Amino acid sequence: MKAHDASRYTAAKLIRATFPEFDGMQCNVEYRKGWGPICKYITKEDKDPLVWDEITKEEVLAVADATKKKKRVHGLD
Repeated sequence: MKAHDASRYTAAKLIRATFPEFDGMQCNVEYRKGWGPICKYITKEDKDPLVWDEITKEEVLAVADATKKKKRVHGLD
C-alpha cells in the first residue's frame, strides 16, 4: 500500500480505513527504503505473492532474488 501522507502515527489508521477487515486487529507497520528490501520482505514466506499495480509479480520476484544476492535489477531499483 502506498501512502505519501502516512507517518508511523497515522499508518495503522490509514490501513484500517482502506481495508476494513483489519478493524480491531493490531497493525505492525514497517517502513522500508527502496523496492529491493520491500520485495525481499514480502517474498520471504510467500513465494507466490498477490501483486497488482505498477510492478508485476515476476518483477517482484526478480527484485527479491537480486536483493538476496546483493545485485541490482536495472530499471526497478
